[in-house]
Amino acid sequence: MKKYTFVKSNDLSIARAETIDYCINMAKHFLEHFHKIFMSPNDQNVNHWISEMSNWYKDVSSLVLSYNKKLISNKELENWFFTKGSLPKYLFTNEEEAKCYTQFYKELLRIKDVKQSLINICLIKEKGD
Repeated sequence: MKKYTFVKSNDLSIARAETIDYCINMAKHFLEHFHKIFMSPNDQNVNHWISEMSNWYKDVSSLVLSYNKKLISNKELENWFFTKGSLPKYLFTNEEEAKCYTQFYKELLRIKDVKQSLINICLIKEKGD
């Protein structure tokens, strides 16, 4: 597996191509966990999956692009991380899951919280509900 140089906003910035590669690689895991949650929203591991998704999202959303010295934009996150350069309908075999994922990542871009985004789109319930 290729070794990535992880860069946060207070570190040196990295090249665009490396950023895209890193985002797509992290997206594979992110999408797998979303699929697990979609298929089994009451599974005992949901909080663990959410925690990992949160970490991956924080990692990629803190990347700085070398060509403009700015944090990765929401549009770049959408294209490179959330959809791996594709459309959600091509990422999932289930059309309902693709639609749900689109709602989820758009909500996540808006509020920046994985768990709350999943709650807001009614995929999972808050504790006590």
